[in-house]
Amino acid sequence: MGKVLSEDLVMKNYQLIKNQILTHLLSGVHPPAVSKQLGYGFNKVGRWLNGTKQLKWDEFCSLCEVLNIDLKLMFERSHGYIFAPDEKLTSVISILRSQNSNQTVVMLSEALGVSTSNFNKYMAEKIYPDIEFVLAFIDLRKDCLSLFVDNIMGTQKVLSNNAFLKNPWNSAVSACFFLENYKNLPVHSSDWIAKFIGITEENVDQSIKTLLEANIIFYNGTHYESSDNSTETVGGISNGAQLSALTYFWTKRAGERYENFENKPINNSLTPSSCIHRIFPCSEKAGLVVREILFRAYNEIHEFLIQDTEPRIDVRAIVLHHFSSQDYEGYTKIQDESVFPAIYGKSAVSEIFADN
Repeated sequence: MGKVLSEDLVMKNYQLIKNQILTHLLSGVHPPAVSKQLGYGFNKVGRWLNGTKQLKWDEFCSLCEVLNIDLKLMFERSHGYIFAPDEKLTSVISILRSQNSNQTVVMLSEALGVSTSNFNKYMAEKIYPDIEFVLAFIDLRKDCLSLFVDNIMGTQKVLSNNAFLKNPWNSAVSACFFLENYKNLPVHSSDWIAKFIGITEENVDQSIKTLLEANIIFYNGTHYESSDNSTETVGGISNGAQLSALTYFWTKRAGERYENFENKPINNSLTPSSCIHRIFPCSEKAGLVVREILFRAYNEIHEFLIQDTEPRIDVRAIVLHHFSSQDYEGYTKIQDESVFPAIYGKSAVSEIFADN
């Protein structure tokens, strides 16, 4: 009969995958603005992100359409199914049913943890299932779910109008408006923010202009505030030239923390920093498993930050790289003495970045 999934297990396993997909697709996107595009009078997209509102399959199809994500193409690549010109994505339950024709409706209902009555309603499109149900249904066929998710996660969105990505420090400037010390200033100070995150005052003013134009922040007469009181700025697992620039900027900043004689990372904040590394031989399976573990860790951090109600005192960065030692262009020769600047009196970090 294939794998059998209880309703509880379906929700636990596939809710995580749904969160990964949503975080990726909405990375750097302003949830209230997308909600408005979808015709909602409230921030429904934000509620999907924080888990307070269930995301139905038909809603997910509409979301992908607004974000210019070709969901039909994603499905075609993972299932080899070609949609007819007038065929709707909401009919995917019937399509998946036809691709599992060796199992009865009763067998499929039991495997997916739903009643046969609801299953038939899903097929007839009288009601629409949660996206977790669809992901579980896709997963009944070997490798289809991983292909489907990988295609979506690999989608290259148009990021040129993304306010958080126009400059790699925009998200940090926006985050400063949540800090207690900023709120306690008599009036707004671009100079204070510039010194706090280590950029120029001109950079801060450029960021504020961009964030204002995107309606992400507003001026209350003395200070700037977030328009929707959300701490979400930019994050996720995405591609694109602007996000690459952001990643490089903060990766370089991470390296610059070691530019001192003792070769120890500088920590000027009130909270501890951390650095984890592991260079290891691995199988293809291990590489995929590690990737999934990192995705889960990212989502746990994301969910915690959304729910954090403690006073904000710092702006922190997480830039996590997981890659092959073969993932580079050209050849960089690093002598032994440049790897240990504390011993040889040289700055390996500055030399390496100077070459890039």
